[in-house]
Amino acid sequence: MGIFSAIQAARESMERDAAPITLRGAGLSLENPAVSLSSPAAYQLLSGSYPTVSGESINTESALRIGAVYACIRVIGNGVAGMPAKMYSIDGANHTEAVDHPLYYKLTQEPNPEMTAFTFFTALSGAMALTGNGYALIERNPAGQVVALWPIPPRLIEPKRKKKSLIYTFTDPESHAETQIAPADIIHVPLFCFDGLKGYSPIDLARQGLGLAKAAEKYAASYFGTGGDPGGIMSTPDDIDLAELTTAKTSWDQQRAGSGSAGKTVFVAGNWKYEPIAISQRDAQFIESRKFQREEICALWGVPAHMVGDPGKLSNGNWEQQALSLVVDTLSPYAERIAQELHRKLLGKTSSYKIAFDPTVRLRADRKSTMESVALSRQWGTMTTDEARQMLGLNPLGGDMGEMILVPVNMMPADRMLKAPQPAQPTAQPETNHASRYLLTDCIGRYSTRSHRDADTVRQVFGPAVQSIVEVIATRAARDMHLPDIFWSEDVADEVLRMIAKREQPDADKILRSIILSTYREAGAALAEEKQNG
Repeated sequence: MGIFSAIQAARESMERDAAPITLRGAGLSLENPAVSLSSPAAYQLLSGSYPTVSGESINTESALRIGAVYACIRVIGNGVAGMPAKMYSIDGANHTEAVDHPLYYKLTQEPNPEMTAFTFFTALSGAMALTGNGYALIERNPAGQVVALWPIPPRLIEPKRKKKSLIYTFTDPESHAETQIAPADIIHVPLFCFDGLKGYSPIDLARQGLGLAKAAEKYAASYFGTGGDPGGIMSTPDDIDLAELTTAKTSWDQQRAGSGSAGKTVFVAGNWKYEPIAISQRDAQFIESRKFQREEICALWGVPAHMVGDPGKLSNGNWEQQALSLVVDTLSPYAERIAQELHRKLLGKTSSYKIAFDPTVRLRADRKSTMESVALSRQWGTMTTDEARQMLGLNPLGGDMGEMILVPVNMMPADRMLKAPQPAQPTAQPETNHASRYLLTDCIGRYSTRSHRDADTVRQVFGPAVQSIVEVIATRAARDMHLPDIFWSEDVADEVLRMIAKREQPDADKILRSIILSTYREAGAALAEEKQNG
């Protein structure tokens, strides 16, 4: 039987109750006189695991029958598989999804002809969470190209070192024949370990706690299966024979069997008296004990308790944070381990491609939060139009519109904040003349002492000063614009004087600003007229 046929047969015929018997590999058996029938070694040879203090046998399969354990493995398996593995082409700092690469379809859709990518990564990550190791066989064609990836049950394969070389030994579940597989053909993703060879099994490390949880579960089933009443003593002052005792016991057990008999009155023939001897469920704090074991199991696998059916103190405020913690602290380490092993075995260190899991789907919040995130990314220019539409599940626009990036116009580079701003000096505006301002201030002082403030008074007080300032500024404007004459200066002076006459309280800065603006406006008009004429 070939290795691929053996793996397929193992998946089809694997008995769920079977467990690995590791002591056989050490040369121990029940025929060995060194193995006492009451020793833990004999117990493991018979049951597949060591006994726990609770009396329950805990191995991979029996632990998976505990509801909280199965829920944790399911959350991790589905969570990792829900972050699709993708191929990226690396060109410097650019990462482009390599949809044309031969491995892209195998990683995202169909690793082998019998399963989808979701099923494959669920099996791989689930095996990691349950046993501490995930295995997959790499099937290659004669040219060395990857044809398929096949998950292997962890109990059928064992990594070993021989003469400083690593080798994987696969055991056929039907013929028990062993096959040596080279490391280059095995995807092996271990969890925490010290030697990097084989991950420690969480089941083995937490056997006592899991045994307690299983014992509590069995006790609860037994308790409610017998009607929910504690045990006690039936006594009678009469002398009875064995037949009467047997009849009374049978009648009691028949009427009390099953959860449907809870609360019913039992009738037993004879002078019997019942005295309960067990403590009540309230005193034993049974429910609290089971809840504690569920929380302990969740802590073992790093899964929030509310995801295995225990809402506890969960509120709307911390639900999102716990969901984010699951992705960052639990799922991402699994995904990164798998991605690095896939890259190492399928691509190699010289490849210009990269394998990575995309956590975007797991990190999506409600519709409102998603829209706000997209809006911020668009506002600050970190996302194109098509990238934003892709996050919202919309088709791309394509072209320049799809590649458009918005830029906030009210921002500037940080280094410009450190430089002192330089005031603009337009050629059409001369520097402020302090002498002109002083002259206008003097005119305002003399004007304010007059009893009559009409247009004639304005011309008498401001006329000479305004005319002088206009001529100075007009000369500068004519020089800047290469004008031969300043014939328009008188019109500017008349306009400014009329403006002063309209104001109840003249202001020197405003008068000077009006002179400058009017002068350069007239100078511009004179320049345009000169060019038009000639």
